[in-house]
Amino acid sequence: MDLSKYDTQALEDDGAFLHLEGPQGEKLFSDTDPTDPVGIMLLGIHSKKLKALEHKQQNKRLSSTRMGRRGQLRGITSEQVEDNATELFVTATVSFKNIVVSGEKWDVSRAKELYDRFAWVRAQVDEFINTEANFLGEASTS
Repeated sequence: MDLSKYDTQALEDDGAFLHLEGPQGEKLFSDTDPTDPVGIMLLGIHSKKLKALEHKQQNKRLSSTRMGRRGQLRGITSEQVEDNATELFVTATVSFKNIVVSGEKWDVSRAKELYDRFAWVRAQVDEFINTEANFLGEASTS
């Protein structure tokens, strides 16, 4: 078997489209065109850009982590872990399509705000970027 058909690297570096679903599982579409999907173009977790960010974050954590007197790790907080994940999702975000909040069209400059405000979007982004099958080509576009 030729493994090259499973080579996700190119699309992980270019990005693939996540068609967002609402909190109840329904696919989301534009209010003005019911055939135009609402979604986010995202890099894959193994993209060069995200790997570089992960190395930077992990190196920072490793250099700031210390063992406490009772063998407990010190220097890592759950807030830092969450902030690192948000930074990863923002870095993975290439573009928005039909993202509208309170009547205002949002662009990628508001990715952090989107992920902080809408946990269900954040969860989909997390799952999508970590699923290699989303970066195999045509099947990943809808």
